[in-house]
Amino acid sequence: MAEATPAEGTLRVWAIRNVPNAPTFQAVATPAEGLEVVKGWVKADLRNPRIESNVFGMEIVEDGAWTEWYDAEGQSLDDLLDNWEE
Repeated sequence: MAEATPAEGTLRVWAIRNVPNAPTFQAVATPAEGLEVVKGWVKADLRNPRIESNVFGMEIVEDGAWTEWYDAEGQSLDDLLDNWEE
């Protein structure tokens, strides 16, 4: 049975560790929450010697399908992570 697509505007973040493994998904309520979740994953992965590669993203449901999320300025989650300063 196929899984139903969530409501329009639903967000989720994803991570693939040790590419080409399958992605891990986590639902988030806002883009800001998604960014914080991924920052936590990045920090944990950097401490884990078993993680040799990783990739992250955020998706939104638009027109009934999951698609990559972009903010009002056209920035993706990768762009926001590139500008991340601690």
